[in-house]
Amino acid sequence: MKTSLEILYAGRAQCEAGHSFGPAIRPHYLLHFILEGRGRYQTAQKTYHLQKGQAFLIKPGESTYYAADRREPWRYCWIGIGGSSAQEIIKSCDFGSEGYIYEGIQENEIDRLADRIVDLFQDYEKNELEILGD
Repeated sequence: MKTSLEILYAGRAQCEAGHSFGPAIRPHYLLHFILEGRGRYQTAQKTYHLQKGQAFLIKPGESTYYAADRREPWRYCWIGIGGSSAQEIIKSCDFGSEGYIYEGIQENEIDRLADRIVDLFQDYEKNELEILGD
């Protein structure tokens, strides 16, 4: 089934101290929700120091880099999204004045939803509509 919003992949990780990824360029949107700890996220324009309760957005075609803190490495989950409505949906979310950082994640909810999405994604074919509706 083709939808206007597609969940491309999802996952979660407890990073080792100093673990990093990038620089990398993605062809789609990628959201990281910080569940514990701290880290650093870099775009071409700015470096953000982030912590539990925040999320960062990776936009298609932009080079980014991110790294876990050496003292309090982050635990996060991620969701890759695409589809014809992805840009419109992302724009409707409050990713701050610069369009990269989301504040005020409700800890209990995001942990529960992240677990649910990642678990459902394991059996995507069977649960595609449930993933988009959760």
